Amino acid sequence: MPMTPVDRAPAPLGGGANGAHGTDAALLRDRVSAAIGEQYLIHEEVGRGGMAVVYAAEDVRLQRPVALKVLPPDLAFRPDVRERFVREAQTAARLNHPHIVPIYAVHEAAGLVCFAMALVRGESLAARILRETRPDFAFVAKVMEQMADALAYAHAAGVVHRDIKPDNVLLDRESGRAMVTDFGIARAAESGSRLTQTGIAVGTPAFMSPEQAMGDKEVDGRSDLYSVGIVGYLMLAGRLPFEASSTPAMLMKHVSDTPPPLRSMRPDAPRALAEIVERCLAKRPQDRWENALQLRDALRRVQRDGSMHGATAATIPQPRPDRDLERFGHRAEDWAPRKVFEPAPAPRALPSPGALPPIPQLPPLPDGADRRTTREWRKANKEALKGWRAAVRDQRKHDTSVARVAQRDELRVAMQAAARAVTTPERIAARVMGFRRHLKWTAGASVGAAVSLFIGAGFNVDPMAVPFVAGIIGAVIGAQLSLVDFIKLRRMGISPSAALGEEWKRIAAVSDVRPHSAKVQELLDRVAGPAVMASRFAETVRNAADDRLVIADVTSKLSAADRDMIPDVAPTADALMERVGALASGLERLDRDLPGNLHGELSARLAATEAEPSTSPDRDRRLSLLSRQVSSLEELSARRDTMQRQLESASMALRTLRFDIVKLRTMGVGAAAEDITSATQEARALSRDLGYVIDAAEESRRL
Repeated sequence: MPMTPVDRAPAPLGGGANGAHGTDAALLRDRVSAAIGEQYLIHEEVGRGGMAVVYAAEDVRLQRPVALKVLPPDLAFRPDVRERFVREAQTAARLNHPHIVPIYAVHEAAGLVCFAMALVRGESLAARILRETRPDFAFVAKVMEQMADALAYAHAAGVVHRDIKPDNVLLDRESGRAMVTDFGIARAAESGSRLTQTGIAVGTPAFMSPEQAMGDKEVDGRSDLYSVGIVGYLMLAGRLPFEASSTPAMLMKHVSDTPPPLRSMRPDAPRALAEIVERCLAKRPQDRWENALQLRDALRRVQRDGSMHGATAATIPQPRPDRDLERFGHRAEDWAPRKVFEPAPAPRALPSPGALPPIPQLPPLPDGADRRTTREWRKANKEALKGWRAAVRDQRKHDTSVARVAQRDELRVAMQAAARAVTTPERIAARVMGFRRHLKWTAGASVGAAVSLFIGAGFNVDPMAVPFVAGIIGAVIGAQLSLVDFIKLRRMGISPSAALGEEWKRIAAVSDVRPHSAKVQELLDRVAGPAVMASRFAETVRNAADDRLVIADVTSKLSAADRDMIPDVAPTADALMERVGALASGLERLDRDLPGNLHGELSARLAATEAEPSTSPDRDRRLSLLSRQVSSLEELSARRDTMQRQLESASMALRTLRFDIVKLRTMGVGAAAEDITSATQEARALSRDLGYVIDAAEESRRL
C-alpha cells in the first residue's frame, strides 16, 4: 500500500490531540465519500502526510483497487494551488512506465481535489530502510537502477520530479519492483507561496540538490540524480551524508559541504557502486551523470560484470556507444537480442620520419661476362638506383610534411593550453578593460583634434593642422579597436552599458566554469601567499575564501530586481576578504619576527642587568636599552593579540554574510533582506575599523 513518510509521525491536518485528529479524519473521510462516493467505495486511510491524505478505495465502474490521494482542505480552498495541483497531476498522468505509479484520474468536487492512482501492495523504501538500515548491495543497486529507469522516462517526457526521497519510492510486494510516485506534486503544493516569485527551495531539505537549496527557479533532471545519490548514500552508509539541526543549516551543507567518502563510512561497499553514488552527489550539475539513462546503464553494468561480488571493483565501465535498442526508460535491451561488438581496428601504422628505403641489392656482375650482359647489368643497376632516389625524395617530402603537421599540432596544443590558462572571467575582464581604454583613447583623440581645429581656424595658425590630423587618425584607430572590442563583448553576452558599469563582473562570475577548488586556490594566491598558507592562519584564510566564493556565486544568480532589494553585498565581501588576507599576512610576519621565547630572554637579561652593582660599566645604558626593547616587544604582542581578534571577527562576519545570503536564496528576498542589510552594515563598519589595525601591523613590521 502507499505509505506515508516514516521518518516523522503522521501529522493531523487540523489539530494536535488524538481526539481532534480522529474527529478531523472522520470528517474528511465523510467529505470525500460525499464528493466522489458514486465513483469510488472509500475504505481505510492508508497514508497521511503534511501534503495529502491517502485512502484505499475501489473503482466502482472498473472494479479495481485504487489509492485516492486527497489534497488537504487548507490547501484545496486556494484556487491557485488547486489549479496547479490539477495541472501537475495531469502532467504526471501522462507517464506510463513499469517503475512509475500510474495516475488514473483527477477529480475536483465539493471543494476537494484528489486523484486516483494504482494501489501498490507493499511498503515504502523509507519503511524498508527503517527496518533494515543497510540493505545488501544488490538491493541498493537494483532499486537505484529502477529509480533511474523511471526518471529517464519522465525526464524524456519533460517532467522533473523535484522531491525524490525514500518516502516517494514504493516497493511492490508481489513483483519486487521499485515504483516512483508523486511526480511534480511537491511543486504544485508550493506554488501558492509568495516566495515563488523570487525563488524558493522546493523539496525535502535532506534530499535536496544544491541548485534546489539555492532556490533556482528552473532545475533539470540532474537535480533528481543528486537526490537519487542521497538515497543511495543513505542505503549504503546507513546515514545521510549531511546532518543539521535546522533547515537553513541543512540547505547550506548541500551547497558548500562535501559528504564523507562512502568507502570511509562502509569500507566493504563495492568501489564501482560507491563511485556511481558519489558522482551523483557532485555539487555542479555538469559534474554529475549527463542524464538518468546514463546512470541507469552504469548501474546495470555493475550488476552484470561482477562488480557487486566484492569491494575491489576498480572503475565504472564507460557508457556503451550503441543505444539502438534502448529508449528513455523502456527496458528494451532486456528482451531484445544483444549485439556483439567487434573490437576497434588497430590504428594505421604511419611511416616513421627519417626512415629511408633500403638501397637495392643487385647480384654482382659475373666474371667473364660479355659486353651485352654487362650493358644489361648496368642498365638494371641504373634503373634500381633511379627508383631508390625517387623513393628517397618522396620520403623526404613526407618527412617534411609530417614535421610541419607535427609542428602545427604542437603549436595548436600550446595555444590551447595558453588559452585555458586564462580563465573566462579573466578574458572578460581584459576585454572590458581594453574596451574602456580604447573608448578613452578615441574620446581623447577626438577632443585633441577638435581643439586643434578650433585653435588653428580661430587664430590662423597653420602648424595646428599636424595635431589635428594626428588626432583624427588616433580617433579612427581608437574607434576601430573599440568596435572590435564591442563585437567580442557581445559574443560574450556583455552589452556596452554592462561593460561601462559593474554588471560585467556578475556575468564574468557566472561564466567561470572551473572547479570550486581551483577558484579557491586562485583567490588564495591573490590575497595571501605561500607563507601565509603554510602558517597557523591557513585554515582561517581558506574558509574565508570559500565563504567569499559562495557569496559571489549566490549573488550572481539573483535577478536584477532582487539585487536592487539588498545592499552591495559583493563589495562588502570583497573588502572583508582583503582584510582577512592582510591581517593573516601581518600576523604571519609578526609570528616570524617575534619568537615565542624572545620576551622571556629579554626579561631575564633585564633582571640580570638590574642585579649588577651600580658601579658596573654601562649598566644604566644597558638597562635603558633593555627596558625599551621589552616595552616595544610587549606593545607588539598586544598588537598581535588585537589583530588576532580582528581576524576572527572579520572571518566570522564573512561567514555570517554567507549564511544570510544562502538563506536569502532559500527563503526569498523578502524574508531575508532585513538580515542581509543588518549583516552588511555591520560588516562594512568592521571593514573600516580593520584598516587601522592593518596600518598598525605595517608599522610593527617596519620596527
